[in-house]
Amino acid sequence: MRRQFGNCDSDAHALDLDRARLAIRQVAHCVRISRLPTTIVAIRAAGALKMRGGDDLHLTVPTQPDTTKRVRDAIRVIRRTSINSIYAKRIRAAYEKEFEALYKPRIHALVTGFRSTGLPVPVLSACGRGTQEIRFTQLLRHFLDPHEPHGLGTRLLEVAFAEEVRERGDEPVAWETAEVRAEVDLGSTTRSSGQPQGNALDLLVVAGDVAVLLEQKILSAENVVSQGREEDRAERPTMSDIAQLGRYSRAFKQTRDRLAPGAQRIVMIFLTPERALAKDPQSEWKSISHGDLIRRFLNADREKLSPVARHNLVTFLWDLTCGPLGLTHRLRAIVPMLERVVADADKGRLGQYFRWRRENHAELDLIMETLEILQEGI
Repeated sequence: MRRQFGNCDSDAHALDLDRARLAIRQVAHCVRISRLPTTIVAIRAAGALKMRGGDDLHLTVPTQPDTTKRVRDAIRVIRRTSINSIYAKRIRAAYEKEFEALYKPRIHALVTGFRSTGLPVPVLSACGRGTQEIRFTQLLRHFLDPHEPHGLGTRLLEVAFAEEVRERGDEPVAWETAEVRAEVDLGSTTRSSGQPQGNALDLLVVAGDVAVLLEQKILSAENVVSQGREEDRAERPTMSDIAQLGRYSRAFKQTRDRLAPGAQRIVMIFLTPERALAKDPQSEWKSISHGDLIRRFLNADREKLSPVARHNLVTFLWDLTCGPLGLTHRLRAIVPMLERVVADADKGRLGQYFRWRRENHAELDLIMETLEILQEGI
């Protein structure tokens, strides 16, 4: 909130004070609302709980600095009253309940695994292959293929692209018939110079009338190929260049009858750690992150999984989390921080917990949910 107290002389002092009182009432309305939500979901959704006013209020009173001081003093009282109110206590209790019921057990599982009992081994990352895209492309291909002996059947394939497929139509998909291929040759396209340009797609899934094209980038960016002569190519791509995904779209249209002859619903996925967008703003490729994909896998049906299938699922998710999301090298620093979070929370202080939620919560939550799958049935 911003209130500007313009230039005024001593004769306007009364009007100035009226403006100050109005500002105080407006601040009070922002921070002292009559009813506050008491569940975590409602708290997150309530914009009024951002404590608007206070530090965001800027007052300028050139001739009457005392007015500014009165307003600021009033704001401090209002904020202190709000913080100590019964509503604030309810909010704190809701966060304490969330921590004890949900995050504390997960943190204990991660810390205990790191300190003593052990954690699943992220094989690709441990072997120095954690950021090589082709390795993770092959890993995805193996676990998405329902015909591979991982024991998961079509579970992962059903949730991986369900949202995007539904956007193309609600008809059921015969995922059990899916063919999953990696490093698929889409054929060549032609540059304006007349030279051919090869196009190899990372992953192609064909199931009945559905075809899913997936291109993955981990540390690299979407490539561009100049449409000009080789000798005139600039060091940086220009707007006249054709982005890689655009070339793939064109190439697939030319080879669609060969690669996916019965496909009517075509889904194009651009998979990156940070949900990077396609370079072409008009691109038909939908951007998702590795975190998005992992969360979908975590929601897969786990009923009647064999111990071997559960082991395979956990190690797959662990590798997918530690590799593309780059958490392997960070765990050593994160674990002591999590121990402080628990210690402070046990003493009634939630500051470390809130800081962790703000800075590391999203990625670490994936790891801790993966560990829960491992512990199911043990």
